[in-house]
Amino acid sequence: MQLEGEYQLPYGTLVWATPQSTCAACLLPTDSASPLTQVGLLSLSDGTCTTVLDGPASQENGFDIYEAACDDSGVIWTEANCLTGQWRVYQATHSGTSIGSPVLVDQGESEYEIPSIAVAGGKAFWQVLPDANGTASAEDSLLKAATFGQSDVAEMWRSTGRMSTPPYSTGDGIVITPRLNTSGVYHQITLIDAASGQMMDSLTLPASMKPLEAGYVNGRFTFSFDGWYSYGDGISQIGTYVPVDEEGANGGQWFRFGRTPTAAPAWAGPYLIVKSTMSVAGVDVASRTMFTIECPDGCDDYGEYLAVTGTTDTLVTYIGMPADEGSDDEGHTLVRVWRYSEA
Repeated sequence: MQLEGEYQLPYGTLVWATPQSTCAACLLPTDSASPLTQVGLLSLSDGTCTTVLDGPASQENGFDIYEAACDDSGVIWTEANCLTGQWRVYQATHSGTSIGSPVLVDQGESEYEIPSIAVAGGKAFWQVLPDANGTASAEDSLLKAATFGQSDVAEMWRSTGRMSTPPYSTGDGIVITPRLNTSGVYHQITLIDAASGQMMDSLTLPASMKPLEAGYVNGRFTFSFDGWYSYGDGISQIGTYVPVDEEGANGGQWFRFGRTPTAAPAWAGPYLIVKSTMSVAGVDVASRTMFTIECPDGCDDYGEYLAVTGTTDTLVTYIGMPADEGSDDEGHTLVRVWRYSEA
């Protein structure tokens, strides 16, 4: 992996990158109580970060921006009011340095969670889940989509009960994990074509197994568990799983990266890219060889975080660098851009 760029953003910045995109969405903290956060677009080629949303589109007091995602044509973000439980989903086109008029595409109350979001195929996607302990807990959950800059909303998928993972982008598709409408509890990891909404691939997990993260890398599903299951000697332990080859899900071998998962994995060249305890690691699952990206000295104890999912030749990672004790420096978030190339 070749380091192509290191960029400094305000300490506490969160970063989300979409495969095949030349920019990443950033949730930038502010120095004031209102707004708490802003949305920036970070150029992955030169590190320029332009604030395109200097506060929530909602005009009422109490709303703040919670999450953002983008590709090279548009940006989607969520806003919520912590006092009332209201939430809203907005999206807009962007030029890299500014956005078009924000379009409100969904809103709800506290009986539904703040939606998780993703971008794929030039569309904005969001997943609406009933609150597990709320009055709507028995209702279906939905994956919705809208074309950037347009108000028409399409229901892309409906799940019996709560989906178990957020939506993850593959660049031109979306991975979700709905529950099957059966007597038992079965979660089906599902790849959806962003353009048509059609299911492209699926993998049904054994009964009651609920993944924490899921994705689709190098033509195969990957998923992770943050708990143990009693399921013989097979897929049952904490970690991130991926088939050794594209036939692995049909009775072949599986590889497990045995660290507690905190981020969905990606794939670059021959490597499964995984967030380890501190560092980001790359694993050649066929040869069982690996490398790690070294964390800088003095970083936050959670280490480096993986900001991109799916199959890509450009990795985006970020890491908190707090100020040295006794220093007037406020610290920063270090964003690093890596590119895979053949040796």
